[in-house]
Amino acid sequence: ELKIWLGLVIYMSVFKIHRTSDYWSRMGDQPVNCIMRFMGLTRFEQIKRYLHCSPPSDLPQTRFYEKMEPVSTMLQQRFQQVVAVETEVSIDECIVRFQGRSRHTVMIRGKPVPVGYYVLALCAAGYLYGFIFSSPVTGF
Repeated sequence: ELKIWLGLVIYMSVFKIHRTSDYWSRMGDQPVNCIMRFMGLTRFEQIKRYLHCSPPSDLPQTRFYEKMEPVSTMLQQRFQQVVAVETEVSIDECIVRFQGRSRHTVMIRGKPVPVGYYVLALCAAGYLYGFIFSSPVTGF
């Protein structure tokens, strides 16, 4: 169920609609998006509300993204399995939106997402191949 939820979050980040509930809206008898087949709106919102990633308290937290390390490692392995890296690649900066309080967020005025976590991405032909997190406090 969490894999489906994560897939829906990625889908929503690619195909942007103003409100989350609009992904589950219908036009007559036909759904506007295919999301309805995988998970209902209520269940999606419940998982979003109650999902929290935290490391065991006995491990020292050396990197600020330690909580997301298993998920990011799995995603990068899958990205690299699907496509072989080309000779012409680009390194781009991404900002992952974050609206909470953290000393690891950056603010870059004029960006579509001005405040969030700073991520460097390795891309080839429009495909994300790998990424690393960065912080103004700890660096890479």
